[in-house]
Amino acid sequence: MKRTQLPAVIDDAQLQFALQQLRTYMSAPNEYSSGSMMSDDAGQEFTRIIYEKMIRWPQGRMALVKAAPSGDAIAHDLLKAVLLECDSRRVEPPPELIFYRMHVVDGGSAKRPGAKKEKRILRDVCIMATVADMARAFPDMDVTGRSARRRSVCEKVSQALTILGRPISAKGVERIWENRPGAWPVWITKTE
Repeated sequence: MKRTQLPAVIDDAQLQFALQQLRTYMSAPNEYSSGSMMSDDAGQEFTRIIYEKMIRWPQGRMALVKAAPSGDAIAHDLLKAVLLECDSRRVEPPPELIFYRMHVVDGGSAKRPGAKKEKRILRDVCIMATVADMARAFPDMDVTGRSARRRSVCEKVSQALTILGRPISAKGVERIWENRPGAWPVWITKTE
């Protein structure tokens, strides 16, 4: 009979682990904003800093030229400012910026800013790190998926986020987790 009570105790420990991890991220000071690392302001400022570094190199500019027309307002504003600076100095812009001007600034169509992925970048990194830490701490738990008998790591993180007032569905946490390969540094994507 005691064996049937054991999963409830383990379940509670898993939730407490997720809550502790997320509280750490929510209360940790950061250099990007006065709020939490999981705030929109911190994510937006972080993205702006990264984009300002990217604009210095051709590959970075090409990535920004690709992102801006699809609704990335930070990339659009940065590219527009660089083009205005080139015009002000009467300097020929790099070819990728000429392409951007031709298709977007001078009458091309750009999508309106969407769900603001750039604002959620640090929040998503914190969620991915929490999922990865839980997967290491509780290796018997499935990271994703649903089961009537066992909750997944993503479901526990979702539950913890809801308790902390930042609700995201279990499917939403799974999407954040599954989008990590190739988009995030190796130290985040490793779960072993």
